[in-house]
Parts: sequence; structure tokens; C-alpha cells
Amino acid sequence: MEVAIQRQVGAQIYSNQTLVLKESLSEGKTVKGSDVSVAIAALESRHKMKLVNRELEVEEVTRNSFLAGTTNLKKYVSSKKKYLTPKKVGQHEAAAVFLGLVEVIRSSSKEQIKSILKDKNSEILPQLLDGIAAAQTFEGHSAVMNFLDLNKEDDVHLIERYLMVLSLATNVPETIVEDLFKRAKHGVKVVKAAKSLDLCLAAVAHALSTKSKTENAKVLKEIESYITSKLKNCKNDECQVTQLRCLGNLKSDTTLPQLLDIVQQGGKLSAVALQSIKAFPIEKYSHLKKIFESVYLRLVKPYDSSARGIAFDLLLNIGLNDDFLELVISQLGQKGEKELKKYVWSRLSDKAEKCEKFRLKLIKAIVKNNKNNYNALALDGLSTSFTRIFHRDRSAESGFIESMEIGGGLLKRSVFDVYVKNNQSNFDLLSLNLFAAGLSSLAGTTPEEGEETEEEDATAGMELALGGAYLRPIVFFTGQTELFGHVWSGTASERTTVLQATSLLFDHRELVPLQVGIAGLMVLYGSVSFDFAGQVQISLWYKTCNSLVENKAGMAITGILTLDTVDVLNDVRMDLSAQAQLDFTSDANFSGDIKLCLKMTQPGFQLRHSLVKSTRTTDEKHRLSIKWSKVSPVPGRSFVLNQKNSEVCSEMSSDS
Repeated sequence: MEVAIQRQVGAQIYSNQTLVLKESLSEGKTVKGSDVSVAIAALESRHKMKLVNRELEVEEVTRNSFLAGTTNLKKYVSSKKKYLTPKKVGQHEAAAVFLGLVEVIRSSSKEQIKSILKDKNSEILPQLLDGIAAAQTFEGHSAVMNFLDLNKEDDVHLIERYLMVLSLATNVPETIVEDLFKRAKHGVKVVKAAKSLDLCLAAVAHALSTKSKTENAKVLKEIESYITSKLKNCKNDECQVTQLRCLGNLKSDTTLPQLLDIVQQGGKLSAVALQSIKAFPIEKYSHLKKIFESVYLRLVKPYDSSARGIAFDLLLNIGLNDDFLELVISQLGQKGEKELKKYVWSRLSDKAEKCEKFRLKLIKAIVKNNKNNYNALALDGLSTSFTRIFHRDRSAESGFIESMEIGGGLLKRSVFDVYVKNNQSNFDLLSLNLFAAGLSSLAGTTPEEGEETEEEDATAGMELALGGAYLRPIVFFTGQTELFGHVWSGTASERTTVLQATSLLFDHRELVPLQVGIAGLMVLYGSVSFDFAGQVQISLWYKTCNSLVENKAGMAITGILTLDTVDVLNDVRMDLSAQAQLDFTSDANFSGDIKLCLKMTQPGFQLRHSLVKSTRTTDEKHRLSIKWSKVSPVPGRSFVLNQKNSEVCSEMSSDS
């Protein structure tokens, strides 16, 4: 057993069995019977013995929790309460304690779970809901649904917290999915809770479909019909955006035609529909290359630059045709659409750095179109896209892709994608999308030539996807009145938590019978605890704006390999933990020409790895353990965004 993203974290069991033929006898008499039971009865009669029928299935020996050391939920919560407080979220200790909490909840009854929710645990209630959601038991789900009221405004924050973590679960039983579906069909009066319920329902339906589509075909088909019908009957854009994101969570092939219909209608919803398609596995949309090319080139309808940028990302995921790549390169250096062209060139350059084959292909297209010159490649504009590495070793690579689209001199869309990948797979851990619209008039800027725009109210917000599942977007403000209300009141002038939770990364438990008659138990759990916070300070007197975004995450992975006999227990326990942070700072000056300086820093952190091999008697009277540990420092760093940003930051620093 090993962790795919950290292959040095693992253990093995070697089982050898030798059979020696001592003698061969042919004197025995054959026992005959019309069926097995008759033959057995004859054998018993002949040898004057009683033969007992026994099942050969391996059963796990029930013991105390591996991670918690107890099966008493109330006792565990009481002893670990200090690690479950909001201040601990985002730290590796919280992630480690969370794994034990999940294991204890899985062996607890509905009444036991309800008791800790009703107990004096109000401070840690959100973290307890995280654990119940991650445990994925119907007893826990029933306890939460009885404790919280979906139609009560005061419970919205806790309901959304529970549904958010449940959206990330991978082993949700059909009973929970059916219960969520029943509640969604019945209707929820609180708008935020209704949106989060639909998004969660789509995500858990997708998780259920990956296990067995045939066994759960009926309920999955009904959920898909429910979402598509709701999208069709939406009366406003807000409703459509939610249901489009539900389709992105559902990831069903049969919903692609409906998404494409919205894409081909144009308008601002086309970008949302394209983003939902992007959530699908590449093999499901690779045949739609011509449609994405049509969107990017605006062959049929005018499209917003965001929709065209997402369409180009999709094409880049599929693989660019030589003819299309040459057409894109031929447009570089032409007048208009400088921000989109700068974004596209950044995406092409970034991929060329990572793939030698694509680099040669790109050079060939540039030379063929005579664009290997300063006029074509030294593009104006502030939009950019780049990849940076957090950590890399022989097992895997973790990093992020940052994409920023500028419109009218202001941030229009910023996408921050965190990934973990190895040679076999790629896991999208986090996608953070900041968006803004309708702010050009406030800043006194105008759209660039060739850009398709629609009249929009001033608005800004954040969209988040965790593990490929979209959550309900958070809107910071809508309209100038609300915007200036935040400015005058100093909203978020101090550090303000935007989102925090703890969820499972890995969830695997398997009992393996060995030839020698002993059962090997493999357990692998992993969790991540994250805390996203921000702070913004605006000075109308000096015409400046300074903001800070903190992204903290603590990770804990535990693997246990056990050989369990009646008297002796042999096991190997592996633990891996880390606590990382990534900070974004932005400084803007509006006193003259707009200047914007963006900085991204990663403080140093430590990667802790330990291994304990132990042998003990089941009565715990005798025990022998061998422990090994290692701490690997990961140095802090600042990330270079692009040359233009570095020049602006230097200029602003010299002026201060």
C-alpha cells in the first residue's frame, strides 16, 4: 500500500506459503451422493464424526478506532475539543484530529451523534458538521437533518457548511442521495440553502454514478431530469447560473447538448456554460472542438472575452490543431483585443514551457506566419496566465495555475487553480475564481476596441470549486449603493474569514485475505483543513486600495497496514502532514493613471513524515515498537507574475 502522490509513504506485506507432498495414497474409497449434502452425510456416517459447515469469508476483528483510540464519540470530542475550534482550522493538527473524528462517527448511532450536536459544543459545531458529512453515514445525515432546519434563515450558515463538505465525499450511500433529492423536490424556502442543496445533490449524484451506474440508474436519471427541468423553467439569470453549475457538478454526458445550446445563444451565460463543460473529463468534450473554435473566433455570434478565453482553455486541454494555432498566431500584433491576445499568448507560452513537443509546434507556427518579431510578440496589456510549482519530488508535483483577465484597466476575472498530479492522474484540489463587472464607469475607463460588452450593475464576488465540485458563489456586492456602503463602513478592513472547512482527501479501507489464513487490513485516510481569509483597506483621500488574501491549508495523511490474529496484532502506521500558506497582496493607486501591483508569496513550511512498526498482544500487556521520522523543510518564496507587473511594482515602490 502506498500514497500515489507521495510514494515514499507506504508499506508492504509479504506472504509465503510452501506445500510439500509427503506421500500419495490411492486406497481411499470414493463417496457418492446425489448432491453435496448427501455425500457429506455419508462421509459423517462412515467416519463416525460431525462435519461443521463454515464460511470462508474473511471478517474484520472489531477493535477500538485505529486513529481515535476509542469508539466513544462524546469522549473523543471532549478530549480533542481544543483542536476543533475555528482558530485551529487550516492547521495540520486540525486535519489529523479530524481523521479520528470521522472514524468514531462512523461507528456511532444517530442518538450518539445528536447528543454531541446538542451538547455544549456551539463553538465547534461547524467542525463537528464537517466530520459528520465526511463520515457519510445515514445515521449521521439523519441526525443533522433533524438538528438543522433547511427553511430556517438562522441555520443557513451551518446547513451550507454541512452540504459543502458532503459535496466532496466520494462514498456517499444511495440512502443519503435519495434523502437529499426528496428534500430538494419538496422545496426549500431559504434561497441560499436551496442553491447549496441543488449543487450538493448534483455532486453526490456524480460520486454515486462513478461507483455503479446500473445499480443506481433510476435515481440518477431522476436527479438529472430534475436539474435540467429546473434550468429550462428558470425565470432569471441567477437561477440559470446555479443550475448550470449543477450540471458541471453532475458531469453527465447526456446534459452536454443543453449546455451547448446555451453556449451557442451567446450572452454572459455562455461563459458560465463553458465553465461547466470545463468541469467534465476531457474525453467527454473532446469531440466539441469545432464549437469551441467557433466561440473563440466569433464565427456565428459575438462573445464576451471571458467566454472566448474559457473556450480557448478548453481547446488547449483537448489539443490545438495546426491550422487553428496558425490562425491564432496570425492575429497577434493586429489592432484591438489586446487583453484577450495577451491572455492567449500567456497560455500558449506557459504550455510551451511545460511541453517540448508543443514548444516546437508553436515555434513552427510563429515562423510560418512571420511573427517572430517584437511587434507581434511584445504584446501590450496586463492579462496573464502562468504556472508555478509548490513542491515536486519523484512521486508527484503540486502547483497552481494563475490566470488574470483585465478589462478596462481593472480586474475582470482571476482564476487560481491548485492541482496535484503524477504520471497516472491529475487531481484538481481547488479552483478559486474572483470576478468583477460594471466597475469601468467608477474608475473612468472605457472598454477596449473590439470588446463585446453589456450594460451591467457594479458587482464583484467569488466562485469556488473544491475537488471538482462547485459551491454556491459568494457575492461581495451588487450595485453602486452596496459597494459604497462597504467603502464607508470599512467592511473587511480587519482580517475576515471568507470560508473555512475540513474535508476528506482519501477514504479507503480494504480487508485482504492472505494465503496463510491471516487477513491484512489496509486503511488510508487523508484530510485537508483550509481557511480562506481577506482584508481590504480603501482610502478615498489618497485614492489607494490595499488588499490581502490569505489561503491557509493543513494536510494530514494516515495509512495503517495491519495483520490481525487472535492473540497478536502487527501493524505499520504511516503519517504525513504539512501546513502551507499562500498570500496574495494587491496595491492599487487611482490618484493618476491607474497602477496595480500584485504580489504572491508562499511562507516556508515543513513536511513531516513518520513511520511506526509495532507488534503487540491483543491484551496490550506486551508491545514492541520501532519508530522512524523525518522533517523536510520547504523554503518560502515569492512568485514572479510577469514583467509588466514587476515594472509597475517597482515604480509604485519608488514613489512611496
